[in-house]
Amino acid sequence: MRDLLFQLALINGATLKRLRVIRGVSEDFLAAKVRISITQLRGWEHGDPGDYPTINQAEAMANVLLCPLAGLYLEPNKLKETRKPPISNKRIGYKPSYSDDSALNLAVEDLLLRREDILELAKKTGPEILSCDLPYLESDIVEAAKRLREWIDYPLSNQISSASSRVLYKSLRSLLEERGICVAQFSEPSVDEVRGISLYFEMLPIAAVNQSDRWPAKCFSLLHEMIHLCYRKSTTCSCINAECDDAEEVYCNAVAGEFLFSRQTALHEINNGLNPSDFHSFDVIANKYSISRDVVARRVYDIGQMSRTDYEELLDLFRREAIESSLREKAKAQESGRAMGYMPYEKKMVDFHGALYCAYVNRALSLGVYSEYEAASALGVKPDSLGSVFKLSLIHISEPT
Repeated sequence: MRDLLFQLALINGATLKRLRVIRGVSEDFLAAKVRISITQLRGWEHGDPGDYPTINQAEAMANVLLCPLAGLYLEPNKLKETRKPPISNKRIGYKPSYSDDSALNLAVEDLLLRREDILELAKKTGPEILSCDLPYLESDIVEAAKRLREWIDYPLSNQISSASSRVLYKSLRSLLEERGICVAQFSEPSVDEVRGISLYFEMLPIAAVNQSDRWPAKCFSLLHEMIHLCYRKSTTCSCINAECDDAEEVYCNAVAGEFLFSRQTALHEINNGLNPSDFHSFDVIANKYSISRDVVARRVYDIGQMSRTDYEELLDLFRREAIESSLREKAKAQESGRAMGYMPYEKKMVDFHGALYCAYVNRALSLGVYSEYEAASALGVKPDSLGSVFKLSLIHISEPT
């Protein structure tokens, strides 16, 4: 018998094509991911006699298309499509005639599948997920930020006491998950293309951020997407905390910024030593509130303590310094033999899936609904890492308030 690598997978070509189409994946994208030619892919999809992928190739395609290998053997009409809400594109410079949105479409599908898993596990293990009582936000930015902070129940004093922006993100995630929000991350596309995704449902809406972003930006993105959800909107966004012409994005950016560092707080800090002409002064305040220097600069500009020219020059300085810092981190990581921004894999997977998802997988395992293999597969870790994941993702599952 030939080695498993070279055994043929007698998949249903029509099913492969149907799955690729409903996932929104182009031929070019799938072929590149699996390292095959488009001609080869088309032959498999058309069911050319005697032309089948190897098991290794079939598994690679199934993984890309977020499907178990067995799914490629089904009839096309047996494939289950995810329930997808209408999604508004809020990305800067988006050109549909030139862009391949395969990676983004897969990110959305993956988020939807995680949501469906949580709902299914909640039915089997209890308690079931209730409708999410999202607040309605006022048009006034200050009042909207105040209302959102009250709903999340996260006093400013708690934010100031956060040890880092990652701790702030975890705190916000935990509070949002307790209120019936599915908070997760996605690994593709790049930060430049998409930084946040909101998917609105009355039950278990989704707020997701790009895994590759920096922690202060993740905090901002998470709040930005939450504001979209409060307006019952599903969106893909790239202009988080940036200037843009879209009124809805401007509003979400403004409310998220007001939440993290309000005008009133900015005035207080100005009166207590924040110097708009001192670069180091912005670092001190950013660290104090676990936010980015961009947010601090924006508030200082908003309250009239900085000119437009000075504000733009400062942002440019921050960007250049961030690039230099990233290069230094990369060089340091190469010297140590670790990937840049190294984080233990278990922590990375908890952040990726969200603590709520991990908690329901843990519950399913403890009640015998999942085997160890199924739980590990769901979380993308080895079975002997499950304990670490569950410890890191410890969250009390309760009825959303």
